[in-house]
Amino acid sequence: MQNLEIELQAQLSTKSSLENSLAETESRYSCLLQQIQMQINSVEEELGSIRCEMEGQSQEYKM
Repeated sequence: MQNLEIELQAQLSTKSSLENSLAETESRYSCLLQQIQMQINSVEEELGSIRCEMEGQSQEYKM
């Protein structure tokens, strides 16, 4: 019976360790995802500006 209790405690400790590791991993990837999303937003904004410039230049060329 004591062996089962020791095994249970070991399994609970392993579970806790894995849950902590998972939480850290999720947090790290959440931060990375936010950084990537900010880069995407910046590039999309820049692309919009370039399109506006190109459209303006196209209109000037047509005149």
